[in-house]
Amino acid sequence: MKKYTNILVALGVTLFLLIVGMKSEAEALCPTGYSTKTINMNVGGCIYEFEICYKCSPLGAGATKVQLGTTPTLITPGCVPTVPFNQVIDYILSQIQTPAFLFSEICIFNPNIPPCDGPPPPYLVTFYLPQCWQAEVIYYFGSNTIYFSPCSEDYCETTYSICVDGSGNKIMTALLPSIGSTPSCSGQEPPIPFINPSYPPHTKTPCYIYHTPCD
Repeated sequence: MKKYTNILVALGVTLFLLIVGMKSEAEALCPTGYSTKTINMNVGGCIYEFEICYKCSPLGAGATKVQLGTTPTLITPGCVPTVPFNQVIDYILSQIQTPAFLFSEICIFNPNIPPCDGPPPPYLVTFYLPQCWQAEVIYYFGSNTIYFSPCSEDYCETTYSICVDGSGNKIMTALLPSIGSTPSCSGQEPPIPFINPSYPPHTKTPCYIYHTPCD
């Protein structure tokens, strides 16, 4: 992952989104000192497995960092994708980019989140979204399946604030603008079905763009 500078971390949670699929690769790609969590999610009738890398502050304070890996691997034997990959990632993000998921599944504590009307600054959560992707047929636990992974070092960085409104609800708001590089890939995702587990291992699609707030 590229190094990003000047990231606001005051009284917040920094969340990095990187994509790793199989457990062995997740363990190799997670930063030193981070733990991993495996998540399975059904999207369009196929089960996708992805890894979450995280490192939470023991005090539940601003030093907490989480690196989410969402490079999905299809683990339903023989399942052929019926949902475009962009929609798969959109759905996964809709489930994990929430205060409920962050504080119940990743960093399990009950922080004293500041009120939305201040004056304490809100918690900050930063996601890094890969902008260029590729699908590949791999041999996975005895059968062929499809593995999705970034095919460049282009990332989109989006920071969210978390605060509590007058009704006690945790509110997560994107802080604009998002920061990112110009994607080195320009191709669009191939139409469904663009790749099939019946293809020989190591069959790959061209590198294609995942549209983020940065493009």
